[in-house]
Amino acid sequence: MNFLIPQAIDALDPWDRARRPDTLIDTTLLRHPAAFGEALRPLLEGTRELVLREGDELSRASLAAPAIHASREESDILRARSVLERRPSASERAARALVSVFDGRLEIALAYPVPAMGERAAAKIHPVALGDPLYAGLRRSKANAHTVDAWHKLGHAQPPHSVWVGEIPIWSSGSQQLAIEIVPNPWGYNEAVLIAHRGAGRVLAVELELGDDCTLKPARVMPSGWSYLRPDRTQGSTAPCFPHGAPAVSPHVRVPDLDLFALCATRTWAASPRDTLWLCARPGLRALG
Repeated sequence: MNFLIPQAIDALDPWDRARRPDTLIDTTLLRHPAAFGEALRPLLEGTRELVLREGDELSRASLAAPAIHASREESDILRARSVLERRPSASERAARALVSVFDGRLEIALAYPVPAMGERAAAKIHPVALGDPLYAGLRRSKANAHTVDAWHKLGHAQPPHSVWVGEIPIWSSGSQQLAIEIVPNPWGYNEAVLIAHRGAGRVLAVELELGDDCTLKPARVMPSGWSYLRPDRTQGSTAPCFPHGAPAVSPHVRVPDLDLFALCATRTWAASPRDTLWLCARPGLRALG
């Protein structure tokens, strides 16, 4: 596979360095590039070689480290495959969502179902202006006339598949770039097991004008790397078979080339909110995916 000419991050001018993405890719994808199908293998192998050759010390060490537990490696691969299998389709990525933040109320309208999403959802909201994310519990709701009108103005012929509403703290005003990760939120143990094995997340990239005007803005739908599989060990001496309510934390490596990173992230998922917003602003995003 022929890759684009590497663009070293350190060669960027100071202004571009300040705006550059995190360029993070899930470590498992690059540790086991042959485990995710022939369509991805050449890209992941080429990216792995670049990181081992030119990456930072921590990223190189993460990829070169020998496996400590074979079962842990297998669990990591299972989690990554689960995320890849449930990425939004090209049609879903092309269908804009709607997002509104007004007077402490978050509203999200989606054109497609999110796998294993029941009557509740959780949102992790990343404002670019703030270092820490905000969290919100969401519930399924009916679209009001204002939402339906804005929805059809986007060009959708059908009504939203689902509408989600919840309360969030008012933290700022003015124009804000947001990456909002929305994921299933289980009621109980049985639903948590279903979500762990069949659930998926979505990231919505949107720019909102926070203030007095209740305006619904279009949002781009992007893949999420969220997963409940392989949660942290909570008891005993073996890894749990089922989730205990906390998403699995995945390590990442930094890719020292913007073009190669963009290819990987659009064909898998972006590992950070900053990366998601950067990808959405990049020309030719749909062609890469």
